[in-house]
Amino acid sequence: MDGLELKYHKCRFCKNNPYAKNGKRIVTNSKRYSSFYTDKKEKEEISRFWSTTLNDLLNGSEKINTDDFFNAVEKLKEAMEKKAKGKIAHFSFYDALRSFSVALKYRWCDEKTASNYKEPPLCPLSEPVLGLVGDSIKDLDRDSITRENAEIIYAFLKKKAEEEDLSISQWELKYFNLYQAENHGLL
Repeated sequence: MDGLELKYHKCRFCKNNPYAKNGKRIVTNSKRYSSFYTDKKEKEEISRFWSTTLNDLLNGSEKINTDDFFNAVEKLKEAMEKKAKGKIAHFSFYDALRSFSVALKYRWCDEKTASNYKEPPLCPLSEPVLGLVGDSIKDLDRDSITRENAEIIYAFLKKKAEEEDLSISQWELKYFNLYQAENHGLL
Protein backbone atom coordinates (compact mmCIF):
# COMPACT_ATOMS: atom_id res chain seq x y z
CA MET A 1 0.00 0.00 0.00
CA ASP A 2 1.50 3.33 -0.96
CA GLY A 3 1.52 6.33 1.36
CA LEU A 4 -1.48 8.00 -0.26
CA GLU A 5 -3.68 4.91 0.01
CA LEU A 6 -2.62 4.41 3.62
CA LYS A 7 -3.49 8.03 4.43
CA TYR A 8 -6.89 7.56 2.76
CA HIS A 9 -7.68 4.47 4.85
CA LYS A 10 -6.50 6.17 8.05
CA CYS A 11 -8.72 9.21 7.39
CA ARG A 12 -11.72 6.99 6.61
CA PHE A 13 -11.26 5.04 9.82
CA CYS A 14 -11.12 8.19 11.97
CA LYS A 15 -14.08 9.78 10.17
CA ASN A 16 -16.31 6.70 10.41
CA ASN A 17 -15.28 5.66 13.94
CA PRO A 18 -14.98 8.76 16.13
CA TYR A 19 -15.83 6.59 19.18
CA ALA A 20 -12.53 4.77 18.71
CA LYS A 21 -10.59 7.78 19.96
CA ASN A 22 -11.29 6.50 23.43
CA GLY A 23 -11.14 2.71 23.19
CA LYS A 24 -12.98 2.14 26.47
CA ARG A 25 -16.31 3.17 24.89
CA ILE A 26 -16.32 0.07 22.71
CA VAL A 27 -16.94 -2.14 25.70
CA THR A 28 -18.50 0.20 28.27
CA ASN A 29 -21.25 1.24 25.89
CA SER A 30 -22.03 -2.31 24.85
CA LYS A 31 -25.25 -3.83 26.14
CA ARG A 32 -23.24 -6.57 27.77
CA TYR A 33 -21.55 -4.22 30.23
CA SER A 34 -24.18 -1.60 30.80
CA SER A 35 -26.43 -4.14 32.51
CA PHE A 36 -23.79 -5.02 35.10
CA TYR A 37 -23.43 -1.58 36.66
CA THR A 38 -25.50 -0.99 39.75
CA ASP A 39 -25.70 2.77 39.35
CA LYS A 40 -24.63 5.69 37.21
CA LYS A 41 -21.99 6.90 39.69
CA GLU A 42 -20.34 3.48 39.70
CA LYS A 43 -20.35 3.36 35.89
CA GLU A 44 -18.73 6.80 35.72
CA GLU A 45 -16.09 5.81 38.29
CA ILE A 46 -15.14 2.64 36.42
CA SER A 47 -15.19 4.46 33.06
CA ARG A 48 -12.84 7.15 34.38
CA PHE A 49 -10.50 4.52 35.80
CA TRP A 50 -10.60 2.60 32.51
CA SER A 51 -9.87 5.73 30.49
CA THR A 52 -7.00 6.79 32.76
CA THR A 53 -5.45 3.32 32.79
CA LEU A 54 -5.83 2.96 29.04
CA ASN A 55 -4.28 6.37 28.39
CA ASP A 56 -1.39 5.66 30.77
CA LEU A 57 -0.65 2.47 28.85
CA LEU A 58 -1.00 4.21 25.49
CA ASN A 59 1.35 7.03 26.50
CA GLY A 60 4.19 4.53 26.64
CA SER A 61 3.26 2.82 23.39
CA GLU A 62 4.57 5.18 20.73
CA LYS A 63 7.07 2.59 19.54
CA ILE A 64 5.48 -0.61 20.78
CA ASN A 65 6.53 -4.14 19.83
CA THR A 66 4.45 -7.32 19.99
CA ASP A 67 5.54 -8.37 23.50
CA ASP A 68 4.94 -4.87 24.86
CA PHE A 69 1.54 -4.87 23.15
CA PHE A 70 0.46 -8.08 24.87
CA ASN A 71 1.95 -6.96 28.20
CA ALA A 72 -0.06 -3.72 28.04
CA VAL A 73 -3.23 -5.70 27.30
CA GLU A 74 -2.58 -7.98 30.28
CA LYS A 75 -1.92 -4.98 32.54
CA LEU A 76 -5.19 -3.40 31.44
CA LYS A 77 -7.08 -6.64 32.08
CA GLU A 78 -5.56 -7.04 35.56
CA ALA A 79 -6.19 -3.40 36.51
CA MET A 80 -9.81 -3.55 35.36
CA GLU A 81 -10.48 -6.86 37.07
CA LYS A 82 -9.11 -5.47 40.32
CA LYS A 83 -10.99 -2.15 40.08
CA ALA A 84 -14.29 -3.57 38.88
CA LYS A 85 -14.33 -6.72 41.00
CA GLY A 86 -17.91 -7.33 42.04
CA LYS A 87 -19.12 -4.38 39.95
CA ILE A 88 -19.04 -5.92 36.49
CA ALA A 89 -19.35 -9.62 35.81
CA HIS A 90 -16.06 -10.20 34.06
CA PHE A 91 -13.42 -8.21 32.23
CA SER A 92 -11.76 -10.57 29.79
CA PHE A 93 -8.46 -10.60 27.94
CA TYR A 94 -10.49 -9.97 24.78
CA ASP A 95 -12.12 -6.86 26.32
CA ALA A 96 -8.69 -5.47 27.18
CA LEU A 97 -7.25 -6.43 23.80
CA ARG A 98 -10.11 -4.81 21.97
CA SER A 99 -10.06 -1.51 23.85
CA PHE A 100 -6.25 -1.19 23.83
CA SER A 101 -5.81 -2.14 20.17
CA VAL A 102 -8.62 0.11 18.89
CA ALA A 103 -7.34 3.10 20.88
CA LEU A 104 -3.79 2.45 19.63
CA LYS A 105 -5.07 2.11 16.06
CA TYR A 106 -6.90 5.43 16.40
CA ARG A 107 -3.76 7.20 17.61
CA TRP A 108 -1.84 5.75 14.66
CA CYS A 109 -4.55 6.88 12.21
CA ASP A 110 -5.43 10.29 13.65
CA GLU A 111 -3.57 13.11 11.90
CA LYS A 112 -3.07 14.92 15.23
CA THR A 113 -1.22 12.02 16.88
CA ALA A 114 -0.04 9.82 13.99
CA SER A 115 3.42 11.39 13.75
CA ASN A 116 4.09 10.27 17.34
CA TYR A 117 3.00 6.66 16.83
CA LYS A 118 4.59 4.03 14.67
CA GLU A 119 2.39 1.43 13.09
CA PRO A 120 0.97 -0.95 15.72
CA PRO A 121 2.43 -4.47 15.59
CA LEU A 122 -1.06 -6.00 15.88
CA CYS A 123 -4.58 -4.98 14.98
CA PRO A 124 -7.97 -5.02 16.70
CA LEU A 125 -9.79 -8.36 16.58
CA SER A 126 -13.15 -7.05 15.43
CA GLU A 127 -16.06 -9.26 14.47
CA PRO A 128 -15.44 -8.84 10.72
CA VAL A 129 -11.78 -9.80 11.13
CA LEU A 130 -12.56 -12.77 13.38
CA GLY A 131 -15.11 -13.89 10.82
CA LEU A 132 -12.30 -14.49 8.33
CA VAL A 133 -10.42 -16.82 10.64
CA GLY A 134 -12.80 -19.71 10.28
CA ASP A 135 -15.49 -21.68 12.05
CA SER A 136 -13.29 -22.80 14.93
CA ILE A 137 -12.65 -19.19 15.94
CA LYS A 138 -16.16 -17.91 15.13
CA ASP A 139 -17.52 -20.38 17.68
CA LEU A 140 -14.95 -19.36 20.30
CA ASP A 141 -16.53 -17.37 23.10
CA ARG A 142 -14.82 -13.96 23.20
CA ASP A 143 -14.45 -14.23 26.98
CA SER A 144 -12.37 -17.38 26.59
CA ILE A 145 -9.81 -15.82 24.24
CA THR A 146 -6.39 -15.88 25.88
CA ARG A 147 -3.05 -14.52 24.78
CA GLU A 148 -2.26 -17.94 23.33
CA ASN A 149 -5.51 -17.95 21.28
CA ALA A 150 -4.82 -14.40 20.14
CA GLU A 151 -1.30 -15.31 19.00
CA ILE A 152 -2.73 -18.13 16.85
CA ILE A 153 -5.33 -15.78 15.37
CA TYR A 154 -2.68 -13.14 14.64
CA ALA A 155 -0.45 -15.74 12.93
CA PHE A 156 -3.35 -16.54 10.60
CA LEU A 157 -4.06 -12.85 9.96
CA LYS A 158 -0.39 -12.18 9.29
CA LYS A 159 -0.49 -14.76 6.47
CA LYS A 160 -3.59 -13.04 5.02
CA ALA A 161 -1.79 -9.69 5.14
CA GLU A 162 1.36 -11.07 3.55
CA GLU A 163 -0.72 -12.37 0.63
CA GLU A 164 -1.41 -8.71 -0.18
CA ASP A 165 2.13 -7.61 0.69
CA LEU A 166 0.83 -5.59 3.67
CA SER A 167 1.58 -5.47 7.36
CA ILE A 168 -1.11 -6.86 9.64
CA SER A 169 -2.16 -3.35 10.74
CA GLN A 170 -2.37 -2.04 7.17
CA TRP A 171 -4.31 -5.11 6.07
CA GLU A 172 -6.82 -4.82 8.94
CA LEU A 173 -7.28 -1.08 8.35
CA LYS A 174 -8.01 -1.68 4.66
CA TYR A 175 -10.22 -4.70 5.30
CA PHE A 176 -12.19 -3.01 8.11
CA ASN A 177 -12.86 0.08 5.98
CA LEU A 178 -14.00 -2.08 3.04
CA TYR A 179 -16.23 -4.10 5.37
CA GLN A 180 -17.82 -0.91 6.74
CA ALA A 181 -18.40 0.41 3.22
CA GLU A 182 -19.98 -2.82 2.02
CA ASN A 183 -22.06 -3.60 5.11
CA HIS A 184 -22.89 -0.19 6.54
CA GLY A 185 -22.56 2.17 3.58
CA LEU A 186 -19.79 4.14 5.26
CA LEU A 187 -17.49 5.72 2.68
